[in-house]
Amino acid sequence: MNPIKLTELTYKEGSVIHVNETVMKGILQRGEEVLGFPSREYDFSFVFVPKEVQEISGVSAAVDVEESKFLTTEQQHEAVLFHEGVHYIMYKNGLLFGPERTKAGFYDRLVDETVADVATTQVYGYNYQSRIRDVIKSYERLNNLYEENKDINFNEVIKIKLMEVEESSLLRLFDGSGAIIPLEICKKQRDIEEKYRESPNFDLIYDDVNKFYQYLYSLEPKNAEYWIKHGVAFLSKDNALALTKSGISAKELVSRIAEMLQNRWDSYGIYFYVVVDLLD
Repeated sequence: MNPIKLTELTYKEGSVIHVNETVMKGILQRGEEVLGFPSREYDFSFVFVPKEVQEISGVSAAVDVEESKFLTTEQQHEAVLFHEGVHYIMYKNGLLFGPERTKAGFYDRLVDETVADVATTQVYGYNYQSRIRDVIKSYERLNNLYEENKDINFNEVIKIKLMEVEESSLLRLFDGSGAIIPLEICKKQRDIEEKYRESPNFDLIYDDVNKFYQYLYSLEPKNAEYWIKHGVAFLSKDNALALTKSGISAKELVSRIAEMLQNRWDSYGIYFYVVVDLLD
């Protein structure tokens, strides 16, 4: 399965660097400043993987926060290391919701990734200007086109239609049924958020959230992790664009999350009460 990319994700600042302990300590110190934590010493190690393996897996880098191990290629963009470093710092300060991926819920991951993407956007910036709501509109147009022409060759239909850039790139992601699962995840989540904004009441979205969870549980097991991971990534980067545009810093976001945690809120409540409340 090829890695999903709606657009080629690049960074406005930073560069590819040689990874070593000194460099990583500097990145972690910068992360502490951005997140609003006092400086501390970290004891960590690296697991270096060949670039060929990284390209096949589609994973730029990762961190095992419980083992304090960063998995990366020896040459890596500093923004990628910074993003993983944010997860590590949040874990060390008791604010990471999903340290163990296999046990992390959808909103655990969405809050964690939103924090990391807001911090990364603040420092490095993403050349990622298409809001997910616009991509979803393109996705819906393609889905409608598929439904209208399901009895003939869908690819042939696309060739004779005028499409926006996003729609052209979305075409290769269709799974044959006319659905792009990560974007379907995004659409369902954004629909729930829209309903919550109209009337900020958790009781009113209770059934919608349950149906959404049922949908996630119904996904084909062998691909579910892959689809959910990319759905979360699309949403979190979109959140980061909106929050930074509104002047919300990573420090402010983390402060609000920490306050809610002290009052025993879970990631689901925090996502809607804090993140959605701040989104435009």
